[in-house]
Amino acid sequence: WEFVYGALELTSTLVAKFPMMLFTASPITKSVWAAVRGCLSYPHAHVKTSSARLLGTFFFDFAKNNMDSALQLPLRGSGGLKFTADDCGELIRKMTYIFKAPVFPEFLAEEVVKDLVFLGRVAGANNVPFKVGHSVENAEDEDEHSVEENFEDEDEQSDGEEGEKRTVLDYLFNRLSSILRKEVPSPPRAPALLPKTSALQLLQTRTS
Repeated sequence: WEFVYGALELTSTLVAKFPMMLFTASPITKSVWAAVRGCLSYPHAHVKTSSARLLGTFFFDFAKNNMDSALQLPLRGSGGLKFTADDCGELIRKMTYIFKAPVFPEFLAEEVVKDLVFLGRVAGANNVPFKVGHSVENAEDEDEHSVEENFEDEDEQSDGEEGEKRTVLDYLFNRLSSILRKEVPSPPRAPALLPKTSALQLLQTRTS
């Protein structure tokens, strides 16, 4: 995990020093951001955190560049990169899975909540439809990080045609509700309660 984490931290440094180089639309930058996104499924918490923090910088560029458009999709970044409805749905699904990861430290929770606040705003502003195919980027990624598959909820497994009528925001609220309903071992310990407190924080932000 150290190699992947180091690559993400180097990318963060490059974004800070040469933002236009990383935000310019090109095949190379698109592949870089796709790789960063894929690291959200990596088993190690430090890799997830670095990925989520880097995506926060990515989202900030879109937010700053689309203030006048009320975040209407597709968003266009300062260098021409695009952020689509499918991107929004996929990232919300990936990030809500992180809440149920075996290791969910506070430093990771903070980054995920911040990212989901932005994604929730975009999903709500555009009424983004939920697609059953909003999943990890490819089957190979799913096989490599199959721990994520263990967190499928019953409501998601039974979506079928019904899922096509739901919105991504519906999906987000359903996932948060599932986290809040899940029982924790007794006596409850702080790490076990962190997913619930993070979900409550996110709900409070979305409803305020």
